[in-house]
Amino acid sequence: MKIIDIDGTELTSTSFDEYHKIWENEHPFFAWFDDLFEAHTFGHYAPHVIFTNPFRALSQLTDQIRWAWQRLFRGWDDRVLWGIDYYLAKMLPIWITMLKQDLYGVPSQIFRDGDTEPNGHTSDEIIDIRKKEYYVILDKIITGFEAYEKMMDYGNPKEVQEKLQSDFDIGFKLFKDWFSTLSD
Repeated sequence: MKIIDIDGTELTSTSFDEYHKIWENEHPFFAWFDDLFEAHTFGHYAPHVIFTNPFRALSQLTDQIRWAWQRLFRGWDDRVLWGIDYYLAKMLPIWITMLKQDLYGVPSQIFRDGDTEPNGHTSDEIIDIRKKEYYVILDKIITGFEAYEKMMDYGNPKEVQEKLQSDFDIGFKLFKDWFSTLSD
């Protein structure tokens, strides 16, 4: 994806670096202040915004409080709605990784005909084999959703985007096929 400036020129990371240097030269105090708090932002704004637009800073503070309240009582905040796809792509790998760590059993769908002994039991060896197979499926689902999150970086070369899309397609199909097993 290309970013085009008002004058029709294509913007690159070098262009943004140049703009930032010009801004620093025109606003030395704010640049100095931002450097003091380099690792901190206030609601995704640079620290100098507190001085230049205190009402925006106050608005961000009230938003943060409202979102914390929503998470406390609803379990999620309104920002999820801004990108449900991104939220799920970000959270599903975390949740499935935790499921793998805490998994007590193996879903019955993973077993094949002949896995059960005549007495109705399944040997520990077969259970271990099927558990490893299930973990491979979960890993592919994780990889697929991580790929989707990386696909949102439109600066990826075409080959990388195609690989990420392929990983996501595989992971999403497995997610759909094994959706009912994602519980412990």
